[in-house]
Amino acid sequence: MTITNNYGMRAALCALLFLAHSTSMHTANAWMGSNTIQSRASMNKYSKLLQATIEDQLSGEEQSRAPRRTRRIDDILEEYEATGDAGLTISVLESTLKREQEKTSTLSVQLAHAQQIIDEQKRNIMAGRSSLQEKSQALLETQRKLQELERRLQMNPQQQQQQQQQQQQQQQQQKEAPKAQQQQQQSWWQGEASQDASEYPLITNWSINLNTGEVTGSVSRHPSIPDGTTIVTSGLNPESFTKARHEFSYDPDQPPTVVVTRSGSMYQLGVQKQRKQAPPRVTPQQQQQQKRREEMQRQKLREQINPNISLDIPLTGESISNGMGTKYLLAGQPKRKPSGRSEIVLAYKCDDSLRVCDSVTPYVIKLSTNKEKLRREYENYKMMQDGPGSSGLFGGALSLFDQQNDSKGDPFVTCFDFLPVCEASIKYAQHSALVMEKGHEDLRDYEFNLQSQDDPEYAAASTMDPSLVWSALLVAAKCIDVLHSRARLVWTDLKAENLIFMEPQESEADGSIGNVVEIKGIDLESAIPHRGNPLDYTPEACPPEFAKFHLEGKAYDFVLDYSYDVWSFGMLAYELATGKAYFRGKTPTEIMSILGDPNFVPPLGDDEESAAYLVPDPQLRMLIQGCLKVDPRSRISVRNIVRHAYFTQYGNQDYESGTFW
Repeated sequence: MTITNNYGMRAALCALLFLAHSTSMHTANAWMGSNTIQSRASMNKYSKLLQATIEDQLSGEEQSRAPRRTRRIDDILEEYEATGDAGLTISVLESTLKREQEKTSTLSVQLAHAQQIIDEQKRNIMAGRSSLQEKSQALLETQRKLQELERRLQMNPQQQQQQQQQQQQQQQQQKEAPKAQQQQQQSWWQGEASQDASEYPLITNWSINLNTGEVTGSVSRHPSIPDGTTIVTSGLNPESFTKARHEFSYDPDQPPTVVVTRSGSMYQLGVQKQRKQAPPRVTPQQQQQQKRREEMQRQKLREQINPNISLDIPLTGESISNGMGTKYLLAGQPKRKPSGRSEIVLAYKCDDSLRVCDSVTPYVIKLSTNKEKLRREYENYKMMQDGPGSSGLFGGALSLFDQQNDSKGDPFVTCFDFLPVCEASIKYAQHSALVMEKGHEDLRDYEFNLQSQDDPEYAAASTMDPSLVWSALLVAAKCIDVLHSRARLVWTDLKAENLIFMEPQESEADGSIGNVVEIKGIDLESAIPHRGNPLDYTPEACPPEFAKFHLEGKAYDFVLDYSYDVWSFGMLAYELATGKAYFRGKTPTEIMSILGDPNFVPPLGDDEESAAYLVPDPQLRMLIQGCLKVDPRSRISVRNIVRHAYFTQYGNQDYESGTFW
């Protein structure tokens, strides 16, 4: 059919558009698999368009109706064009959404896999932590057994028999005693006195401090402390003190003795520590005769030195050498320092053939795996021993004691040698060693033994003899004076354990000590140059300003000043004057918290009447108060310490090398 008019052209055009669109939509649907509903809508539109055109052609209506039909077709074509563009945009969005959903699914899978890896790592960490805790508990148990074994080896046969009897009694009591569970507000060892005594912690090998009422001994059956640990209780109440002091008698067949502390804790007392026999009364003439006999014996030993000579201290079979011909035969039981970082053992010097060179004078060997610390300590000792006339940066400095006595006046023990590597030893192959002069007993051990001495004929004094306190503090003052003036070092570790008697100190019949006292300082491991930073610290010797840095986590950024040692000197003087360390019974954490408190009041600083009661000597009390100032700028200087009236009130004294008459 031939279409000659305008309506015919439009109908043909619509038909062609309909066929083309149908074909294209069918192809697009086959390719993308979507837009089915949209295609059907488009086809309906074109069907309507074609139907309207054909109706106009066949109806034979007048030419006047042509414009209306033309506008309808144009509107439909415009609607098609708009709908086509919208359909294309929706298709792109749907495709993009599908791709994003695929990415999200992939990320979800990866996240789940990562979460599985994290969970596996957590399980491994928890398993490792559990294994580490088990090993730590096993190590603590091994250490406890080792300490118990060492203690048994040091006990005499009678003590071992008593301990065996006590253990048998404990085992029998544990088998027979009912294990009833009681719900109480207090801890189970703070129950009523009527509770079975076998349920209380047992303290054996104990002694009582007659000044404070504290009981020191080995504890067992404690809910939180391992068996065999040595503890110090708080002071006993008056009734328990009398019971332990005068009425105690250990008898396995009798009911056990239970004591109560002032804080309410209850303990059962076991075998008491063997009392030391009081020294026999001797006259000065007998003392001189005894010294002459000892000197004659030493002289004979020197003349008869041979490989089979009998020694006062048995050899261990170990030896160390500096690799240049000098050897030392180790003797006695090694002792570990309280810090646990070094070990102390006695030794005799010998030649290459292991012949003892001097059987009378043993040396002290300090062993440690930290070579640099020992080397620093050795250099500090050498600066003290070389004296003010030595060469070096500080060779010309003179302390007050050097000026007064025109001598080196060394208040520290002599350090003879430093061994970077302990050759000829398997046990100590990884250790370095210092060879030093041997002392006898430090001030804190002497103070404890003095207060624990229990004999009706020789009553134990609550504090040291005043002349001994004066001598010890003078040595301490001399130590920090020469450290500051001669070497420009801050000790940072001035305390009672680091001042030792060079010879045994025996009390006379009236409770006083002999007329010759030789005391020296030890342990310069922590001594640091002035204005330096500390490498180590002891809480009881720390001043408040350092404690504040410690609590802020900046302890090793603290800048050391000489006032640090002045505070330590004041705390030492307080302990020797009162017979009790100010922080006795406190943990290191508690000590640092107390010192770092802004409201901390130093000893003897809150009540003058109480201070006079604790320290009767007014000059000593003033000296302690001058040292224990919270503000370091207000503390007395070291020069004013050694010039203080406390030291000069007894007239002219001989300051010669730590010996006082």
